[in-house]
Amino acid sequence: METLTRIIPATDFPDPESCTFLTALENHSHNSHVPFKAEHHQKKHRIIRSLHSRIFFTNDSTGYPLKILMPQRYTVQVGYMHLFYVADWVDIPPPMGLRGIEWPPRSADGLLRADGSERCAGCEMRANKEQDLERREYCLEVAEGDALDFFGRNGMVENKKAVNNVEAREVVVVDVAGAEVEVPWLVVCVPEVGVQGSMETLSARTSVSGESAQPRPIETGDDRTAFNDVALLCGCDISRWHKFLQPWHERFELQHVPLPPPIETPQITLAPPSGPLSPSPISRKPIPPPEEGPETTAIIRLISKTYIPPNRPIGELIGVLKPNLSIYPANNPRIRARTLSPEPRVSNAERIHHQIDIPVGTLPPTSSPHSHYDNGDDHDDQDSYAAWAYLPTIYIDNHAFANFTRFIRHSCDPNVERHTSCYGTHRMDVFFTRRAIWPRDEVTEDLGVGYVRELGVEGSGSGSAICRMPRKGLGKEGKETV
Repeated sequence: METLTRIIPATDFPDPESCTFLTALENHSHNSHVPFKAEHHQKKHRIIRSLHSRIFFTNDSTGYPLKILMPQRYTVQVGYMHLFYVADWVDIPPPMGLRGIEWPPRSADGLLRADGSERCAGCEMRANKEQDLERREYCLEVAEGDALDFFGRNGMVENKKAVNNVEAREVVVVDVAGAEVEVPWLVVCVPEVGVQGSMETLSARTSVSGESAQPRPIETGDDRTAFNDVALLCGCDISRWHKFLQPWHERFELQHVPLPPPIETPQITLAPPSGPLSPSPISRKPIPPPEEGPETTAIIRLISKTYIPPNRPIGELIGVLKPNLSIYPANNPRIRARTLSPEPRVSNAERIHHQIDIPVGTLPPTSSPHSHYDNGDDHDDQDSYAAWAYLPTIYIDNHAFANFTRFIRHSCDPNVERHTSCYGTHRMDVFFTRRAIWPRDEVTEDLGVGYVRELGVEGSGSGSAICRMPRKGLGKEGKETV
């Protein structure tokens, strides 16, 4: 649950004139006698778009932004790059088993440095772009009456006849049981191309020369503090990734679901009887209506505006980089001094949701870094799991500073999942689509049984028909809505 407010400070706007104009527009929504022209509404949309780089917000029924109040811990709350404070890492000893980076870290780039074994999001985006161009050329030739294979919302391949091909919107209109349904070009199955993206084709990343990209070892006496200067041969530029992340509001939007006001129990008073045999009448005090104030509580959802094929990167987990103090011995005086400081009041469910661990340094060659976190599945390779169970990790805390991925909610049947990936020399936690996401679908991930248990089944709000919370008589996974 998040708190929304209609009061947006002038400092959140690019200039004072924008704040004044938007305030006047809000007053106009309650006074229809003041004429507003088309250019005024265009200016309104420009001002609202400028707020995306400063605050998180949703829109009310009139289009006026409602600011999402974030915890006031940092001077900035929205960004597309991690925050790194050198003071957080002072007097922190290097984690056990750390190799490949220098310690203590002096920047986010030095701390989250890729070693060449991760799945490169940039290489996959280039391959996806090539496949999309081939799919577009195929769809341009689709004519009325042609049989068309495409993936439906249920993920199954359907075959229907094309009624119309709208090139301007890149959709094909097909006949489904007498009704015309629009099918995006990206969902069309192309012979020898498919729609599954590049997860299988780029499972092993290759270099420009065709050889597998492997990290080059460094001859040094202390691997724990050595800086592993890895030659990442893919050559992906991180600035392209940042350019992809900044206009996130063109692909997604934040929506709020207002919570109903709490039901107050009426006060019951017993009136004195009017006679010896008269029943005691009951008088009930009326429940007062809820007071309307500038702040309201709501559930925030991340909704997709466009169709997104499977196995596509949609965004990166962004937050404040912090040391994982839980991996150090409790009797270490330097660690104990930091744990004595009061922590922000957050629940265990919020910690699971907003404090995500990511490995640092050179990754073990015996396991894949694609899903380093424990999602509750069984591990067949015990040696591989043992190597990853004791990885040196840090936290990405996106509770008070984040990007749009902060509002991805939990679902036991999610449509995205996080993978430890890279873009060039930068290691990242990237959200990839597990299946196709259609317009107006909510973006969800599986935060694990621990999150559901801490939050409670009734309060998880995932809306899924599959619940990972074990229930009596329902086996390992119950088939109930959470």
